[in-house]
Amino acid sequence: MYGTINFIRMQRGKNKKFKASVFTEFADFKTVDRFLKAKPKPTFEDRELLIMTKDRLL
Repeated sequence: MYGTINFIRMQRGKNKKFKASVFTEFADFKTVDRFLKAKPKPTFEDRELLIMTKDRLL
């Protein structure tokens, strides 16, 4: 839909339960740009995703 994804890592707590957070690495910046500008915003289980780049997260 947006382009090639290298990997997705699901974040889990100490109890191994999914924290509803993922790290996603895209293959190129064009794909990142497409994803960040997506309208409507991507959702999961009918909830809009909170999206931020690595440099904003750190």
